[in-house]
Amino acid sequence: HPDDAKRMDIYRAKRMRGENPPPVYEARGYRKDGTMLWFANAVRQVEWEGKPAFQFVCIDITEQKRAEDAMRASERRYRDLIENAPQGIAIHVNSRIRFVNGAFLALLGLEDAESTVIGRSVLDFAHPEDQDRLREYRERRARGEPAPQEYETRVLNNKGAVVWLWVTI
Repeated sequence: HPDDAKRMDIYRAKRMRGENPPPVYEARGYRKDGTMLWFANAVRQVEWEGKPAFQFVCIDITEQKRAEDAMRASERRYRDLIENAPQGIAIHVNSRIRFVNGAFLALLGLEDAESTVIGRSVLDFAHPEDQDRLREYRERRARGEPAPQEYETRVLNNKGAVVWLWVTI
């Protein structure tokens, strides 16, 4: 492939000078029928008929590349859906917030997730009168016991006003 040919020429020249270009790399090429393919190439120096030579092992990775592209596109669509959803969405691990979308920030009257929300406990935003109940739900889930998957709770926005939420876990 023209976009990869120069890089491969540089690798070849380095090998011939005794330098060490990457021993494994990916590149594009063309099949006899003209269709493009991706291949992984592993190169090592060997001896052939008493002289130094290079052994190339090429593996067709075209389907793998297509699957990776499809996965990236799917992840982009999912991220766009979550980030632009009108519902507030927060993702937390062990009660530590890892992600919130814009609608969640708006519910709390906040603008910047990194400096105000990410890494904090979900309980930091819960109304003081609801914290014990929410902590109990979390502990039950951690023990594998039943706990509500949907419930109402209150949070406090950035001005201290109560905001009622319908939470779905």
